Amino acid sequence: MFSAIKQAVFILLCAIVLAASINFFRPDGIAWIRHRAPVSEAITLANTTVTTISLKAALKAFETHSAVFIDARNPENYDHAHIPGALNVPPEQFEVNAEPFMNQIPPDMEVILYCDGPNVIWRKHWPN
Repeated sequence: MFSAIKQAVFILLCAIVLAASINFFRPDGIAWIRHRAPVSEAITLANTTVTTISLKAALKAFETHSAVFIDARNPENYDHAHIPGALNVPPEQFEVNAEPFMNQIPPDMEVILYCDGPNVIWRKHWPN
């Protein structure tokens, strides 16, 4: 019995080493550690500035009604839970209707875009 367990463990270890070796040498292998692309603190897009903001700053903008919130998640996630008053504009829809949609937002309002994850909140400052 003990010999069978040792053999099973040995076979399992061999399989793990073989799989890890193959994964390491494949150009499309699975990453062992997830690397996030660095997010710049400020990105300039068509005369606007896009920056990351804290949850505290987003809450203040929500409480003072000084921003329009856009939920960039899919409609199912939006229906499940969202910031009250947030507009649901998934990325594929926004790319098609961006200009008419953005032209409806007053120039003195900030646009705060959010999606999944605690660090994915963006603030758009309109040009003066």
